[in-house]
Amino acid sequence: MKRLALLLVFVAGFKTYVAADQPAAAISCTALVSQSDCTKATASFELERDNKIFDDVEILIADERSFRDESSRAALKRTQDFLKQKTGLIGPTAIAPGEEQDTVLFFFEKGPVPHITRVVVSLAAFYKLSLDAKGNLTKETHFDSASAYILASKINGYVTGWFMGVMATIQ
Repeated sequence: MKRLALLLVFVAGFKTYVAADQPAAAISCTALVSQSDCTKATASFELERDNKIFDDVEILIADERSFRDESSRAALKRTQDFLKQKTGLIGPTAIAPGEEQDTVLFFFEKGPVPHITRVVVSLAAFYKLSLDAKGNLTKETHFDSASAYILASKINGYVTGWFMGVMATIQ
């Protein structure tokens, strides 16, 4: 019970720290993401804005080249920080676990309560192969709104779960 009370105090402190009256963080797209794809992907993440922890995370939907560039910069920063012994369990970035590891990057802030501040998602994560009438793969792909919503939900769960896991370790 004492741990739960302490956890609630830290969560309340975090909410105060990020300014409770502050609007939700931006959900945006890189310039090479079409307006149609940006609108559909953004809508999926807006539907998931159901808690203060996820509301404060900036989401960037990136075209494939921009995502590769972000990923390369993040990997270089992780390596540099590691070599300078500036990083511990919480580095500046992390890749998503599981099947999203090539399409989602998480960016951390160590602040008073370590938390995820930014997520970069490759537009490729929302595209699925198309099938013809016989169930054979075609060369075309299409934006899959259901997959976009599922991925947004997974990211929300990861961000919120990570934060709550950090809070549970603070004593």
